[in-house]
Order: sequence, then structure tokens, then C-alpha cells
Amino acid sequence: IEKMKRTDIVRLLEYNNQHVPESNSSKYERLADCMVFGALEKCPECKNGQLVFRIAGYICTGHISEWTTCLYQTQTPARKSFKIPEDIRDSYDFLSTYEFKEHKRVYNKVEAPTSAVNHIERAMQPSTSSTSAIENGTDVAKLPLKGHKVAYVGKMKLSKRALKEKILSLGGKLVDEIDRTVLFIISTQKEVEKEGAKIAKAKTCGVTVVSEDVFDALNEKVDICDLIKRNTISPWGGDVSKKHKTLVDKDKLKSGRGE
Repeated sequence: IEKMKRTDIVRLLEYNNQHVPESNSSKYERLADCMVFGALEKCPECKNGQLVFRIAGYICTGHISEWTTCLYQTQTPARKSFKIPEDIRDSYDFLSTYEFKEHKRVYNKVEAPTSAVNHIERAMQPSTSSTSAIENGTDVAKLPLKGHKVAYVGKMKLSKRALKEKILSLGGKLVDEIDRTVLFIISTQKEVEKEGAKIAKAKTCGVTVVSEDVFDALNEKVDICDLIKRNTISPWGGDVSKKHKTLVDKDKLKSGRGE
């Protein structure tokens, strides 16, 4: 696949009604997935979202409304036969003998990051585990941010180091990159109104933005969903409880406790 022209990869994905990712590695992964397991149908919940492979299943990258991201996830997505235009088939030896045969994806635990170049071979293999735990003598499973990612935007009263230690002590992880797997973002009303690049990304991903006041009550026994709702400063974010449950379920899959 890596030897194919980028334009041909894009054309194959579009020909099979798949969204074309920006990075080359993601293009390879998506094409390999479709060739081995079949082209993915659109999300059955929001009707227009692209399903993508993440962790130990497929999640939707679409939106239910302007402010709410779709949280649909499944291990058995609907698929259809992968098709190749004749002119592209004739251009590559490995495609000239390719015939789509339906395969069932096998899941174990979370798929570890890898730099392997044989993407089709990788897609045929079961996932492997690559997780770690916080080992500090605390019952990690009961921590309110256990397994969750938190981000921040703008100048905070706490330093980044203090912020990181606080979140880590509650089972979470402070991250710089904002995506739909981030539970919430800490920021200010001014930053939300300014809507810089990171806040705009949060809006697109439907990630709730909360004020620094969230730390006043953030402890080991707090109801994290209720706390997020009480300190929300963004007009988007959707159903916090539903998102929290979805991310918890994904973390269970990650650690091998899920079905």
C-alpha cells in the first residue's frame, strides 16, 4: 500500500465512500481495514458519520447536532464489499489478483502503537495490550478521573506542573492534544469567548469546557459528572454522563475487562 500513489489511495477510499484522513499513515490504515474487512457503512445513529478504528472497536466521528458529537461505538460495524476501479487494479500487481473476501476482525485488548509498514498484515492480526496503571498505593479504580484525559487552555492559577500532579493524583492524565476522547477542558470564560484554535477544536469535538473552580471540589469522592455540569462554561458538550460512561467502557476494553 505504501508504494501506491497518494492520489490512487485517495481515489480508492472515495470510490468506496470512505472519508479520507489527512495523514498518510491514517490513509494506509483505513485502506487496509477496508480491503481486509470491507468498506464501512455510515454510522447508524447520526446517519452521516465515518466510523474509525480506535482502541478495541469502532467509533463514530460524526455529530448528532451542531454542538453534540455522536458517541456511537461498536465492534461489529456494518460493511460492504470493497471495490476497485479497473484502471487502478491494472496499475498494481498486488491489486490485479485481489478479490474481496469477508473477514471478521478479532479483538483482544487495546492495539499497541506500531511503526510496522505491512498494514494489511497488521489488520489481520488480533490486537495486543499496551496499557499502564498508576501505582501509588491508592485504589485507582475509585478515583474520579481514573483512565480519563483532561486538557487545559489559557493561563491558569495553578502551574502546568501543579495541574498535572493534581489530575494525576485523581487517576487522570493531562494532555496537550484535544480530541473527542478528552473528558473535559479547563479554561476561562474569556478563552471560550475568544475561541482560539484549541477552543475551536474542543467545540468541533464536543468537549465540555469547565472553569478552574472545578478544582475547589475535585477530590477522591466527588461525582465527576455532576461537578463538570456545575462548572461548565461552554455552550456545547452534550450529555456529560453518557460521554463519561462511554469513555469508562472504552477504558475497560483497554485494560481487558470489557466484553
